[in-house]
Amino acid sequence: LERVAGNMRTCDPGQALDRVAEAGFDGLETSLADLGCTAPSADSPVPAAPEPRDRIRSWMQAAAARDQNLVLSAYSSWANYEDPRDTYKPVAAHIATIVGELRAIAEAHASVR
Repeated sequence: LERVAGNMRTCDPGQALDRVAEAGFDGLETSLADLGCTAPSADSPVPAAPEPRDRIRSWMQAAAARDQNLVLSAYSSWANYEDPRDTYKPVAAHIATIVGELRAIAEAHASVR
C-alpha cells in the first residue's frame, strides 16, 4: 500500500485515498497504527500521532467525501505484528487497549455522520 499512497502514518488522507482509488480500489482496510492514529503509549513500538482522534476523523472524512470504504482494525497488542513485547501485559491492560481503540473508532465514526 505504501507504494501506492506513501507513508500512511504521515501522509494527507485525501491524497492517499485518491491514489488508492486511482489504483482501482474502493477503499482501504488498515489499522489505527498504520494510519498514524494510535494514542501515545510508552510501550508501543509504533509512533503516536500528536492528535490521534483528529487524524482518525480526517481519514474518515476523506473516505466519506470520496465514497470509499475505510475498514479499521483494532488491536490489544502486537501492533501490526511488528514487536511482540507487549503480548505479555496483563489481561486488564489488553482490555483497556482494545476498548480505547474501539472507542476512538466509534467517536470518529459518529463525528462524520
